[in-house]
Amino acid sequence: AFDVLVPAVSRTRMQLAVVLQAQLARVGARVGVDAVEPGVFAERLARGDFDAALHVVRNDPTPATLRQAWGTVRGGDPGANFGRHASAAFDALADSAAATFDPARRTALF
Repeated sequence: AFDVLVPAVSRTRMQLAVVLQAQLARVGARVGVDAVEPGVFAERLARGDFDAALHVVRNDPTPATLRQAWGTVRGGDPGANFGRHASAAFDALADSAAATFDPARRTALF
């Protein structure tokens, strides 16, 4: 069993959470919907206080931006990596792609 954190003001994400809950119930998974106010949602994302979250991220398609969203957390600030994903291999590729000015090399890495 797990809970899905959802901002209560987002009708679309609330509907998606209910669909997810129903679909996973078919295979025996119990999913709770944890609908909270936007401020609480943001605070819990920042703390990593959730099992799963329906969150919207709009990133520029660049290695540096992807690094912020998916790269290993540096210091204590998760940036946009609320799930705290960590991969040294990903970090190395994203950092190398962000550092090069050679378009062909960047494309190969990215």
